[in-house]
Amino acid sequence: MRRAWQSWSAARSREHVRAGLRNARAKGKRLGRPRVLLDAARIAAPRTQGRSWREITLEMGISRDPPNGRVVLAQKRMNFARPNS
Repeated sequence: MRRAWQSWSAARSREHVRAGLRNARAKGKRLGRPRVLLDAARIAAPRTQGRSWREITLEMGISRDPPNGRVVLAQKRMNFARPNS
């Protein structure tokens, strides 16, 4: 009986959360983490000098995750080569 109640309660909670998200979207609210505009060349330049992602992101005050994938793509487009360590 207890499991049935917990299952029903969890399902009801999920429904309420999803309804709230639908309502927010319908009202035009922006959901999720705010987007950060990055200058890929500005991030890629120190990378070509052999600096780590951690050093670059700490200096620029941005999260470590966003630049990694974007800058790799930018490096491929701009033909940046990483120096041999």
